[in-house]
Amino acid sequence: MRWFDHPLLWLQGERVVDVIPSGVFGEIWITENPFCRCLRSSPFVIQTAMNKRRPWAPCSSHYRAVAEILRKMPEMKRFLMVGLGGGSFLHTVKHCWPDAVVEAIDVDPVMPAIAREYFDVPPEAILILMDARDYFRGDRGPFDFVFIDAFDGMCPPKELLTGQFFESVARALSPGGVVCMNTVRKHPWDSDYGKVRGLFKKAFAHTAEMFSLPGKAAPLFPHNIVLLVANGADAESITNRKEGKG
Repeated sequence: MRWFDHPLLWLQGERVVDVIPSGVFGEIWITENPFCRCLRSSPFVIQTAMNKRRPWAPCSSHYRAVAEILRKMPEMKRFLMVGLGGGSFLHTVKHCWPDAVVEAIDVDPVMPAIAREYFDVPPEAILILMDARDYFRGDRGPFDFVFIDAFDGMCPPKELLTGQFFESVARALSPGGVVCMNTVRKHPWDSDYGKVRGLFKKAFAHTAEMFSLPGKAAPLFPHNIVLLVANGADAESITNRKEGKG
């Protein structure tokens, strides 16, 4: 369709499936190659990637990090994703926990339709169009797992980076519930990341960090870091659990 406008996509072997106006990003680009379908906020930034042959197998490193924790949960009745995007991670949740009630919220009006049409989100998944702050003001939960993966480009939206928001998420957790938040550290002296980390630690009793590219002695910047919290348990102990789900 418009691959000729952006040679980078052509060089990566991707074709443009659709370009959709977005209230958050301006435009959403749906691209694909023989193995993967992507939701991009620009030709340079991937927000969601899905394995076309095995939709439940996470393509991105931070999704793999969160999936590792997901498989170690002792039980999963309710899962919530803040920041639907293409919704590809919902396939992972239903693969690990077929009986779990899965909900996802997003503030961008086009995302639910994109998730259904282009990323084959499971039909039983509950997709909600709402500001996450308003969502948590209601009587929500309890959730066994909350995954915060909301971005307005390269960073989580500032509206969600407040102690008040994190405290509202904490109130919606079940005993033993887990929160994972995808963040970005742009450089070694990134004060914005330090602020988010501090707010997270203040709102939750037990927190930990998971680098999305483990084993890197000198990680490239920017890179994703998944913040992890366990309600009523040491977050570090979760990363050491044996997997209970495949």
